[in-house]
Amino acid sequence: MDVVSVLLAITAIAIVSRLLRLARFYFRVMKIPSTALYGPYHWLEGHLPGAQDRQHHYYEVIPALSETERRIRRFMMGPLPLIVLSHPDTISVVLKTSTPKVKLSYGLLIPFIGDGLLISSGKKWARDRRLLTNAFHFNILKDYTPILHDACQVLIDKLHQHTQHAETQSVAFDFSNACCLLSLDVMLRCTMGVESNCQVEDSDYSKGVRRITELVFKRGVSAGCLMPDWLYFMTSDGGEMKRLCNMCHSFTHRIIADRKRKLADDGLLDDSPDTSYETQRKIVKGQVDFLDILLTVKDEDGMGMSEENIRDQVDTFLFEGHDTTSSCMRWLLYFLAKHPEIQQKCRLEAQASVGEDGFVRHSSLGQLTFITQCIKETLRHASPVPMMERELPEEMQLDNYTLPKGTDVDIDIFALHHNAALYPEPFKFWPERFSEEACERRDSHAFLGFSAGPRNCIGQVFAMNELRVAVSSLVSRFELRVDPSLPEPVFDDKVVMRSKPSIQLLVSAL
Repeated sequence: MDVVSVLLAITAIAIVSRLLRLARFYFRVMKIPSTALYGPYHWLEGHLPGAQDRQHHYYEVIPALSETERRIRRFMMGPLPLIVLSHPDTISVVLKTSTPKVKLSYGLLIPFIGDGLLISSGKKWARDRRLLTNAFHFNILKDYTPILHDACQVLIDKLHQHTQHAETQSVAFDFSNACCLLSLDVMLRCTMGVESNCQVEDSDYSKGVRRITELVFKRGVSAGCLMPDWLYFMTSDGGEMKRLCNMCHSFTHRIIADRKRKLADDGLLDDSPDTSYETQRKIVKGQVDFLDILLTVKDEDGMGMSEENIRDQVDTFLFEGHDTTSSCMRWLLYFLAKHPEIQQKCRLEAQASVGEDGFVRHSSLGQLTFITQCIKETLRHASPVPMMERELPEEMQLDNYTLPKGTDVDIDIFALHHNAALYPEPFKFWPERFSEEACERRDSHAFLGFSAGPRNCIGQVFAMNELRVAVSSLVSRFELRVDPSLPEPVFDDKVVMRSKPSIQLLVSAL
């Protein structure tokens, strides 16, 4: 037998072996039933066409799911099966491990945020997570509180200006845009040390992020999710995506370059492997932020982060840190406007905790127990990240099914949070669900406001502090009301939960 025949035989065996493994994979995964609620199955697009109508999905499909379907069900992304979980029993099995994110769906974000902490896996994720832990040290977060006050004051001034003119008393204020700009300003000031003017002059970066997430969602619920990037970028949407990514990258990379020059000029970029908090404080002369730590942190071998990794982490945290927090903030303000008695209870608690300048001190944030319950109820009811996905690194048993290694699993957070067995009247805003007593009675995986397990949100304390400061400073100064002339906003996620239409509220100074 000649060499060519041998090579052809080896190739044929490899192909047949691969096909057999794929057949075994499908045979096991396809045993898991789908649900008729997803609508008709298309031979190429699977259940994707029905997933595009988000109002139908949130307000009709999810409430109608049976208990069995909540535990485990199958969704077809074109020809690819996705196993969906929305029950604490099955979700907890997956989240107790640091399983990697699904590259098919999260990979759609890679052109924007690269291989940062949100998407990375394995040893790289473990190392990055360990190195970035100091960025959210208690003392660093405490130092951020006065900066949060300054950022909130910009929005307060805008609202005072809005309410001072009699003709605007019946004109609603756009909180969707204002909350987005406030959160971006907070991220730039606190984590990047940048004095921005984005709340006064609308930010191209913020508008770019909103459009990028719309394009990513549009691609994710169509056959475009099956395209390789090089082909997608040849489409009109792909060309727009590439242009917006380049614009956002130019913005963040300028921030990194400016900080590196400053640290280098001050002689503060050295090769010391010491990464303790106190040493970091000395390095940056008493004020540490996220970007300082990215540029100076070293692992146990004295190795820092690569230039590419630093860029990916900055892109990831600016995107995640401002888009998800602003989503919660705008919906919370809407719920408070819709429920004036709850708003008044928050106001009394805030007024009892703020200082002479009208802002709550860092030491008093823990006293805002009812406002904290309202924040958590908003994270439940209007989940900023409605779903997340994992790829199983090894075979896993869920209920009566054995899921093979490599199975893509979707954790449907919105469906979990709207399970009437866990949360009676799930579409009602009821902050007392998060009283200490109520939380003790529920499964620890019944609430995933910041995910759970090893891959939970590293910045959750920072986000909660930002929300507490923002809400307490606003309700202690203003009364918010729903404008009856405007349509009621509904849930409309574009990767991150948004509203349709935007949230606009009437505002009166107290």
